[in-house]
Formats: sequence, structure tokens, C-alpha cells
Amino acid sequence: MNNSFNIPLVAAVLTTLAITAEIPSPKLARTQVDPAQLALEYPMGYLGYPVGTYVQIEGFRQENGKVGTRTLKVDTISGEKLEKTISIWIENVKHPGLPSGKRCVFRGYESARMIGLPYGVAKAENSPLPQAVWQLQRYFIVTTILEPTDLEKK
Repeated sequence: MNNSFNIPLVAAVLTTLAITAEIPSPKLARTQVDPAQLALEYPMGYLGYPVGTYVQIEGFRQENGKVGTRTLKVDTISGEKLEKTISIWIENVKHPGLPSGKRCVFRGYESARMIGLPYGVAKAENSPLPQAVWQLQRYFIVTTILEPTDLEKK
């Protein structure tokens, strides 16, 4: 009698069982909230201020990585030179986005939104998971373009 196992087959079966098994979700108790109070609480932004704070940012378009043409590498906030740059998505500029190699100076404010699809929703709806995981995305809304002068708002 041969007692050897087909290791790849066993691994494949165990992987399939692990993927299709129900993931136990903790029973969450609903929290009582005061909508009036909740409306006054703002998340912190990447720039170091609560979202909605009016600031001036300066920097150059980020060129490395999967960042698109609307990611600004901020090196100065409201006149203060940063020790370490902060990358942030820029909204409200016309296509094709930020110019390459030109300094950008914007006034505006940081905002936030949820992106992606929660795992529980994807599973319940039998939907494929999106590229972005369910997360809070912080981004900057331009209200004034100071530089470059040829860049336009939407």
C-alpha cells in the first residue's frame, strides 16, 4: 500500500477550501451616534490639518510609481518648507493634469471620500474586488491656481 500523498493536489484542495470557507465576521453592536455632533468631526488630512482647512501648497508633479498625472509631491505648505514631501491627489484641474517639471502653487483645501468596495459587499453580491481596497482617500481640491499660469481649473 502506497502512503504517499500528492502534495500539489492536497495543497490545491486546502487552498480552495480556505478561499470558499465562510470568514467569521464579528457580531457588531450598532453604535448610537448624534448626527449633529458627528457632522462637526473632521478627519485629519495628509497635509497635517483637518480636511477643509484652507491652505496654499507648492510642489512638482510626482513622476515615479503608479501615480497618474494628478499627484503632487508637496514640498511647501502655506510658506513652510517641509522636511519630507507629501504626495496628494489633486482635483479640479483640467485634463491632462499637472504639467511635468513645472512648479505648481495652489490654494484650496483637502477633502476625503471612501473608495473601493467593502469585502463583505463584494462577497454578498458576488462581485469582483476592485483594484483599490476599501479605504478613505484624501485629496486636494484646487480653488486657485497661482503657478503655472497656463494651467486651468475645471
